[in-house]
Amino acid sequence: MLSKTMQAALNEQIKIEAQSSQVYLAMAS
Repeated sequence: MLSKTMQAALNEQIKIEAQSSQVYLAMAS
């Protein structure tokens, strides 16, 4: 069971990584 703090931190990290991968794909295309 993850604590709420850990879940929030993971969610932020996932959002940041998703955004940067979208930017990377947009630049690559």
